[in-house]
Amino acid sequence: MQLTVGEALGLNPLNLARVIAGEAGLSNAIESVTVVDAPDAVEWLRGGELVLTTAYSIKDDPGAQLAFVRNLVLKKASALGIKLRRFVDALPAEVLSYADEVGLPILEIPYELAWIDVINPMLSEILDRQASVLRRSFEIHTQFIDAVLKGAGLPSIADVLASQVRTPVAIVDTEWNLLAQTNRAGDPDEPAAVCWDEEVERLKAGKPVELSLKDGSIPSNVYRISSETSDGQVRTFIVTEVRTDNAHYGRVIALEPTRRALSRVDVLAIQHAATGAALETLKAKAAAEVERRFRSSFWQDVVNSRFQNREALIQRARALGWNFATPHILLMVSLDSRDVVSQNPRAENTVDIVRDRILRVVGLTRSSNDSCGHGMLCFDDGSGMVVLVPVDRNTDAIRAKETAMEIAHSIKKAVNSEIAPMTVSVGIGRFYPDVLELARSYREARECVGLGRALFGDNSVIHFDDLGLYRLLSRASDPKELETFISEQIGRLVEYDRLHHTQLLTSLEEYIASNGNIRAAAAAMHVHINTMKYRLRRLEKVLGVDLRSHEVCFNLELALKLRRYVQLFS
Repeated sequence: MQLTVGEALGLNPLNLARVIAGEAGLSNAIESVTVVDAPDAVEWLRGGELVLTTAYSIKDDPGAQLAFVRNLVLKKASALGIKLRRFVDALPAEVLSYADEVGLPILEIPYELAWIDVINPMLSEILDRQASVLRRSFEIHTQFIDAVLKGAGLPSIADVLASQVRTPVAIVDTEWNLLAQTNRAGDPDEPAAVCWDEEVERLKAGKPVELSLKDGSIPSNVYRISSETSDGQVRTFIVTEVRTDNAHYGRVIALEPTRRALSRVDVLAIQHAATGAALETLKAKAAAEVERRFRSSFWQDVVNSRFQNREALIQRARALGWNFATPHILLMVSLDSRDVVSQNPRAENTVDIVRDRILRVVGLTRSSNDSCGHGMLCFDDGSGMVVLVPVDRNTDAIRAKETAMEIAHSIKKAVNSEIAPMTVSVGIGRFYPDVLELARSYREARECVGLGRALFGDNSVIHFDDLGLYRLLSRASDPKELETFISEQIGRLVEYDRLHHTQLLTSLEEYIASNGNIRAAAAAMHVHINTMKYRLRRLEKVLGVDLRSHEVCFNLELALKLRRYVQLFS
């Protein structure tokens, strides 16, 4: 704890000094002691000094004396000690009044005291206190390092900090999601509990304010945010960032006590807690990266069918702590447009952030779908997140599809709310009871994402079964044959529309989409039924067909679907 001017006046021989002005500043902290007898030497002050002077160089200039005191205030000096009756008998009333106004203590130093008699005990006390703070800081730092080494995680760091500052504490990530919290408070007069879920929401919208301690010091990277509850109660919280040179991981938050001021040691504890939280986060990320590599290696072996038999796959999975003895549903969650990311100059790590959010949301979905999602696994495929959901051995394909669609929509909704305005699409492969068929389900899910985006747009959930004809088309080996068929069936109609600026092709699409109901087709195109009848007769003449023939309508519908498919992927 720093030495204040008031405390310094209790030291021998400074206890012989007399306060002649500025008593309001007796709580100013003294960081050092210096002698200034030349006015321009004020420029060399760094703040926090007890300035000793005889005022010899300005003894005959009251204006200069006032200017000298004003400059001391500008340089944030803590106090002025002056020997009177040597060169200056008394300071002008204007100087004393100004010192009272700004709270700069002016001390009359006894004439018989040598400067060394004042400086030595002061410096000794300052150094002793600084050493005490350093020892305490080291002890606090050691406690947090021990918590990290013991592997107790962020909750342990929050507990250690709460015991140090005697107030409730929370740790949040960069998005203000709670990672750890404690309501432990050592002061009986302070609040016994904080609803951190509610407080964090309010703090997220709060405005950071610079933190100034009682001794006047301003700690770096620590600030204050106020929060007002629904009943009008205002609380303030001390916040510091959890970061390294290259990354930001979150924040450490402590409720500011109402009946005592935060000390420098309290702030040191909060800063050390942030360091401990950063170490814990880095440790967790390193462990997660190792696990991710193991997962990726295993998953690549699965999708490339490198396991000789089912038992080998199950045994390898069991070594990693996963149960593949039961069947699984497979989904792929893919970010729709990476162009949004690349066009954002501040989002260089956005893809990684999106991946982490998808993982977190999947974890939340898993916990809320225990009946169908317990033991859900995720693999980073590079093009998306593969999600495996274990199901009961007696699950059939219909129930598996229902479960997969339910989980897929839950994941998509939750992820989209996290990453807006970006969106994700989800592809779902067919359900195969044999775990060796996961590679096949994976290929289907990937195909769903690609075809689904092209056919139905971004932000979609597509099951492989719902691709219908398009899953067959995607496997067509000769695109030219498809184009020939399209031209034979509707080529003349396309050309007729181009030359005569008509809408016969669109009319045909609506007629087929309406299952041959002319009235419904006319309503869909916002035309009179007679206009639709005329168009249908015209297109029959152009194509030389009879729309009453089921075979004709089938071929025309197939040609329209093929045309759409070719246009999408040409």
